Amino acid sequence: MTRPIHEILKEARLKKGVDLERASRDTFIPLRFLKDMEEGNWQDFPSFVHKIGFLKKYLTYLKVPQEIIGDYSEFKPPEDEMGDKEQIGVIKKETRLPIYILTGLILIFGAVLLMFRWVRSGQPDTKISEQSGSFEITEGKSSGILLKASEDVWVRVISDGRKTLERTLKKDDAVEISGQKINIRAGNAGGLLIEKDGKTSGPLGKTGQVIEINIEGGLFTP
Repeated sequence: MTRPIHEILKEARLKKGVDLERASRDTFIPLRFLKDMEEGNWQDFPSFVHKIGFLKKYLTYLKVPQEIIGDYSEFKPPEDEMGDKEQIGVIKKETRLPIYILTGLILIFGAVLLMFRWVRSGQPDTKISEQSGSFEITEGKSSGILLKASEDVWVRVISDGRKTLERTLKKDDAVEISGQKINIRAGNAGGLLIEKDGKTSGPLGKTGQVIEINIEGGLFTP
């Protein structure tokens, strides 16, 4: 009889000699999802994609062959996600060009809207630009920046060259940061919000996505 996969995960972690918090930091998988995997609470994952994605990542970290997933029926794709591969390929080819066009129009519209706001206000709002997989947020005057967790998220903050925070924020946790030059690394972008001057932005990416944010300029209240 095949052993439950959650028992294999827990046994492999204990053999590796790390606790769940260390595993969360190493893999950037939110702590609550690690607990769910080791307790067999697969129904608590938001989707099949999240469940299988985190499981494969954790198996790789624990050096357990991913092939064992095939021994468990609960990790087979739902029937509504299976179909004729050739038909799916045809649909992708037919829809690829319209999607590119729509994406381009949305980006152009967004740029025009930002320019309009900049002209009306006489000064730029917070500017976000993607460069080499990270984001740069240039602030004007600031009364402080608040990091808020909408779900469990591992966060590391380096302020003016000094590490001021490195831990897992639990859901609904909030922490204020300050500094002239701030680097934020988050292991679950889908669970991190930034509040400034009473306005909240985010989430800053997808669930499980690892991001880095650089904030420069402005004086922040500690």
